[in-house]
Amino acid sequence: AMIPAGIGGGILQPAINSLITKRVTQRETGGILGISSAFLSAANALAPLIGGAIFQAMGATAPFIFWGLLMAVLLALALRWITAGAEEMPPAPQSAT
Repeated sequence: AMIPAGIGGGILQPAINSLITKRVTQRETGGILGISSAFLSAANALAPLIGGAIFQAMGATAPFIFWGLLMAVLLALALRWITAGAEEMPPAPQSAT
């Protein structure tokens, strides 16, 4: 089970970084990539601890249900808050001068 997770993470993180660089200004890129990396590191440290505690308290399927529900909430928030990136915005009208 960990081999597919490792492969998926190895593909996912560079893709996320690429999307971030396309959605923020050049000035914001470093800070946003740093925040993304910090959240990824925190998730890698905390998820096994939280998942293990949920597993012990509620059974083998509970962590999957918990993380699935959390991902659904985060997806809903992302769809609400993420705006179109520069490559998706229509070109600005040219002023007649």
